[in-house]
Amino acid sequence: MEDPVTLCTGQTYERSNILKWFSLGRFTCPTTMQELWDDSITPNKTLHQLIHTWFSQKYLQMLKKSEDVQGNASEILDTLKKVKGQACVQSLKDLRQIVTNHATARNTVVDKGGVTLLSSLLCPYTSHAISSEVVSILVNLTLDSGSISNLMQLAKVSLVIDMLSEGSIETKINCTKLIQSLTEEDDCEQIVSSHNLLVALMRLGCEGGGGGGVRG
Repeated sequence: MEDPVTLCTGQTYERSNILKWFSLGRFTCPTTMQELWDDSITPNKTLHQLIHTWFSQKYLQMLKKSEDVQGNASEILDTLKKVKGQACVQSLKDLRQIVTNHATARNTVVDKGGVTLLSSLLCPYTSHAISSEVVSILVNLTLDSGSISNLMQLAKVSLVIDMLSEGSIETKINCTKLIQSLTEEDDCEQIVSSHNLLVALMRLGCEGGGGGGVRG
């Protein structure tokens, strides 16, 4: 309700709705069905002020929550530049949680150069735990052509294909999504022609057909 008005019966309605009711030739109170002895409508200033206050508070809460999420995303990105091992895995898990649930966090990660930072963690010596978390975050982000070109480096592609073969079901799903994004680019010959990718996809298909793997 944005513009509450009160009838002579004491009932309050949205102005546009009650005027539409009157325009249909109905000069009764919609709630009580009493015939109106006075068809004037009076602005309900008290209710209007309460509605305005409620919306203002909600807006401020949403704004603060959005700022908190953006701040958390930026803080985690800064942390990822400094930590290694299990601390890195935990930071990635925290980042994955907020980018999965908040569009503002996804935008912040992209705007703050997070894609480049995450891509740098995909290397031959990266642990499976870190790699799988990185991929789970990347599939939630909007990747530009530069980011995709970076991810199409042979070492990174090979790592993703290895995870496609040996990772958990969730990791396999995320790797498949990421590979699909990469193969949509024009310069994707090295991925499409990869023997290891073909083997991994065939193995994934066999697992799905056996009832224990990924289903389409």
